[in-house]
Amino acid sequence: MVGEQHIPDKLKLLVTGLNGVVGRALRPVLEERYELSALSRSGVDGLPPERVFKTDIADIESLRTAFKGVDVVLNLAADGGQSNAEGMNAGWDSTLHNNIIGTYNVLEVAKESGVSRVILPSSGATVNGYELEEPYKRLVSGDDGDLPETWEMVDEFAEPKPVTLYGVTKLFGEDLGRYYALTTPMSVINLRVSNCTSVDEAAPGRAQANWSSHRDIRQLAVKCIRRRPRTSSTHSGLCPTTRSCTATTATPKRCSDMRGRMGCGKKAGSAHGGDSDSRRD
Repeated sequence: MVGEQHIPDKLKLLVTGLNGVVGRALRPVLEERYELSALSRSGVDGLPPERVFKTDIADIESLRTAFKGVDVVLNLAADGGQSNAEGMNAGWDSTLHNNIIGTYNVLEVAKESGVSRVILPSSGATVNGYELEEPYKRLVSGDDGDLPETWEMVDEFAEPKPVTLYGVTKLFGEDLGRYYALTTPMSVINLRVSNCTSVDEAAPGRAQANWSSHRDIRQLAVKCIRRRPRTSSTHSGLCPTTRSCTATTATPKRCSDMRGRMGCGKKAGSAHGGDSDSRRD
């Protein structure tokens, strides 16, 4: 089929930003299943030296060696999330450098290197503006007041509503992924990861509505890596589900309580050659 590439049994997986919060949560399962290599500015301990590349994703020329012979790239390198002191309020220069220029560089070098798939973790920050509106404002407040019996889910099909530059740059990264998915043979999955922290439990308040457990993040990453080649897809991942050319993180169950209120995952893929579907895995 046009746009599909064979992914071998023993995957060679390159992860950027492995030292970050999500990278540390994923590392045990990735090391167990794949031939793991890492690219980061500070280096990574515990991997063979020949599989550790110390460089900056904003420097495109420095990336090429790391991408040679790689099957799948998981691009966790970013600024403005859990690993940043300013969180989602990180400034323009930093988010431009890491989230826009860096994401373009990763996709371009992956294409040039014959990588089969790139997974681009995005963020629930792409739709955080819904939290300024009812009923979502109430759902994330942590108050004990009455909650509505039903509400419209915020998923990967919802209109984007970023309220930070971080969210804006993550949306740009998603569209870069769609561009490469539609114009190259490469499969691209945009994965919206929600609130994944170093402590693997949901904190009180807002985190009850958008928590991503380590178990769910690991399962989601493995499914994205091993998914049958299809050029593009988007997934949702709160502690409710996952799927598609933009994914969002949520636990693998339909959301009916607070943890799933802000985002469930349906599948919404559009593949090279026009393939698309709306089924759930």
